[in-house]
Amino acid sequence: MMIEQRLAAIKKRIDIAAGKSGRSPEDIRTICVIKEAAISDIVRVIRCGFFEIGENRVQEAERKKELLRKELASEVFLRLRWHMLGHLQTNKVNKALQLFKLVQSVDNLKLANVLSRQLDKSGNNMDILLEVNISREASKFGVKPEQALDFTREIIKLPHLNLRGLMGIGAYTVQAEQNRRAFKNLSDIFKKANAFLAQMGLLTMPILSMGMSGDFEVAIEEGANMVRIGRAIFEGGG
Repeated sequence: MMIEQRLAAIKKRIDIAAGKSGRSPEDIRTICVIKEAAISDIVRVIRCGFFEIGENRVQEAERKKELLRKELASEVFLRLRWHMLGHLQTNKVNKALQLFKLVQSVDNLKLANVLSRQLDKSGNNMDILLEVNISREASKFGVKPEQALDFTREIIKLPHLNLRGLMGIGAYTVQAEQNRRAFKNLSDIFKKANAFLAQMGLLTMPILSMGMSGDFEVAIEEGANMVRIGRAIFEGGG
């Protein structure tokens, strides 16, 4: 199956899942995760109208961004919105701030503080998501689900950081249904955090990022409005 056909199939699956959750497919944003993808394949995805790009590593984002700059018309390249998805080391913060529009993987207060301090030097702001370890796997980053509300309260105090939502990664499993409970838990935390923000008279968070190639339909059914898909696009898995 060609990439264009895979994208069409994924869109159809998103449409069905959105319908099951009582929402419009337009409510769901798809982030194309380009980790191991060839530049030629990434270009094909972009030419199909997918402009939100996710990368796990700062150096890879920098390399691919320069290659894509050469491959795409300037007006198309400027439409790209880059998402940092992987664990961000504090010594990579400066470069990340230059490359990304949204850091989805803020997983501790030290990182949040470093981001805030660096942004203060330029006077710029950065959109971020708080990463929650919904699978509770020791190999994954993210705050514990029971700590997410406390972290939300702390992060909103930091200048130059716009907390736009929550991000979670389900357990690696061949059975997507096994992640439903974890996704529902994060959706409930998201609602509670937004209730707190509304009570404080603050802007609520619009983004609930959860679901990848193997489980994005279940994630959407449980409230995700942003999914991160790579393998199902570039390898046909999921």
